[in-house]
Amino acid sequence: MNLGLEELWIPLHISLSVACTATLLVSAIGTLCAWWLAGKRSLAATIADYLLSVPLFLPPTVLGYGLILFLGNSGSGGSVWSALTGTSFLFSRGAAVTAAALAGLPLYYRTAKSFFESIELHLFEAAAVDGAGRWTLLTAIILPISIPGLSAGFILAFLRAMGEFGITIMIAGNIPGKTQTVSLAIWDAVMSGRDGDATLLALLLALISLGLLSLFALFSLRTKPTQPLASIFS
Repeated sequence: MNLGLEELWIPLHISLSVACTATLLVSAIGTLCAWWLAGKRSLAATIADYLLSVPLFLPPTVLGYGLILFLGNSGSGGSVWSALTGTSFLFSRGAAVTAAALAGLPLYYRTAKSFFESIELHLFEAAAVDGAGRWTLLTAIILPISIPGLSAGFILAFLRAMGEFGITIMIAGNIPGKTQTVSLAIWDAVMSGRDGDATLLALLLALISLGLLSLFALFSLRTKPTQPLASIFS
């Protein structure tokens, strides 16, 4: 039996809510990490860059299992969460946001870092002459001129968060009305033989993705390659 439009809207609403929250979180963390590591070639920076890129190549099941060990009731993170809130972190909306953020962080971070490193060196030299520190450079100069590049990273992270499946189903579960995102709803519809629901949800997700990819292409055209940033903060 196929679901009505109202029932189909629920997983889409959950996906949009989770993806928006996760991407905002990713934008804050990814921007700071990208700015801190841009142009650096030290061993510590290389290790940090590697760790931030881990979700790109590790299987979602491995990432999900690692989060279960850390955020489960017997894990250190889960124990702290349970003591503070009296609830389990796993199988919650917060777990879905965490899964989406983890999946989207590398895409945003690498896009932002690449853009920061492409900024022309004379901007930093002029700001340094005026006595601007690294934080002033970021907030007053770099962020305003980096909007196109960071917007591209935001879109990529949002798309990845919208389509997240593997990590989400492991730590957040497939709970209708709570953690069942569009990707999980499509899988559930296929497993239940509701091909009509699966097709409609897949088309909605595809249309959203294509629309955002068009925006990504637009922002990419507005960002021009420039001279790589030297390692001036090392």
